[in-house]
Amino acid sequence: IVKQTYDDWELIFWDVSVSDKSKKIVESYDEKRFKYFNLGKKKNLYHSRNEAIDVSKGEIISFLDCDDWWHPEKLEKQVKLFQDDSTAMVYSNYFEYQQEKKKLKKRCKKKILSGFIQDKIIHDYHIGILTTSIRKKIFYELGCYNNFFHICGDFEFNIRMSENYKIIGLKEYLAYYRIHKQ
Repeated sequence: IVKQTYDDWELIFWDVSVSDKSKKIVESYDEKRFKYFNLGKKKNLYHSRNEAIDVSKGEIISFLDCDDWWHPEKLEKQVKLFQDDSTAMVYSNYFEYQQEKKKLKKRCKKKILSGFIQDKIIHDYHIGILTTSIRKKIFYELGCYNNFFHICGDFEFNIRMSENYKIIGLKEYLAYYRIHKQ
């Protein structure tokens, strides 16, 4: 994240671990845009994501888990597409990084979709949360992520959002999803 060419960002580090290791890593960076939170109580993933969004200041929200990473131009390429007020979300293609083999695999070789795409993604979903940037106002209008979900909450939310809002998909591979034993 610190290598992004777009520099007007904040990082909400929502720590759900019970060890101090994550906090020490965050504190090792001399970065004022990092904001660390640990409520000392583990909740399901999408409940935690909603709480992290609540404390964020930005108009556009993006997601990155600790074991994944972004291309340095991800935010720059996506944020400019929000100049169109009708855009609710921008996403991109991404690589899977197989850690043991140290190999990159293109995640989606199919057509990346744009527009009002609910009827298409409901049958062929290929949006990785690590690639998404969402207009925060619309996120709240739709009631946020469903706190019931621990996995696939972004799938359910994106299906709801894509019914009435425009989504832009970029063919470029702007994120890396790490696959490892843990």
